[in-house]
Amino acid sequence: MKRNTPKTIHLIILGCLVAFAMPRGTPAAAITWNAATDTTGKSQLVEGNVLLAYNGGKTSFVITDGGAGGGTGYNFEAKNFTSFNFTATGTDEGEVPGHRTLDSIYPNSPISTTGDASFDTLVETITDAKTGIQNGTMTLSGLTVGEDYAVQVFYNDQRNDQTLTLGDGQGNRVTIKCGVLAGEQPDDYGQHAVGNFTADGTIQAVTLQSTAGNIHVNAILLTQISQAPFPEVPAGVAAFPANGRVSLRWDANTQAGFENFVVKRATVSGGPYAAL
Repeated sequence: MKRNTPKTIHLIILGCLVAFAMPRGTPAAAITWNAATDTTGKSQLVEGNVLLAYNGGKTSFVITDGGAGGGTGYNFEAKNFTSFNFTATGTDEGEVPGHRTLDSIYPNSPISTTGDASFDTLVETITDAKTGIQNGTMTLSGLTVGEDYAVQVFYNDQRNDQTLTLGDGQGNRVTIKCGVLAGEQPDDYGQHAVGNFTADGTIQAVTLQSTAGNIHVNAILLTQISQAPFPEVPAGVAAFPANGRVSLRWDANTQAGFENFVVKRATVSGGPYAAL
């Protein structure tokens, strides 16, 4: 029987976080980072089994009909830096991160709508670490070894001279900008990046490094990208012998994503088997 090709899982993080040193003993699988992407709207949210969705504002909210397929819901919980399982590292090692949660980055220069009020909230609210902390590691937990995940990071405060570098502690990095237009433009939603990894432990480290005065984030999204299951054992299998041949019949498999069975035969019990 043929197994379907495993599907893939995407993280999001929104904000200004980065660092290249990790606390000792923190597991970190290699993360493959996609290129920095200008943020435009909720269709860019990674689809999959949502394990974690944090936003940096004071109020939780739900984004409906998100993702590329337009059918995924995201319940973003209001969080601050004390909730992020964050540790200052590198030149900031030993610093207590502290936290601050802001309802709006620039109250006097509101963003233009992305077409969805909840996603507008996501890109215009932040939480940040204590002033001076520019390096740190965030630990994602509750993972299953061997499963595929995606972490998505959105970073915006409408200033195009600040950057955030995301990494895995193994040299795999991506740098995103908190603004892509000159000046504080209302239709500038910053950038985001997605990193994909296969868990080699129950936790995963994401390193953060900011060129701003401290690390800040808009939102963090972690999704599990499910692998397609093995096909079920065929039901109703029947064999019909005839001259020089045997015809086989079985009930159709109705599993989602199922492609086909491959029939093999052998001249002796136990094989070797060859596909027909």
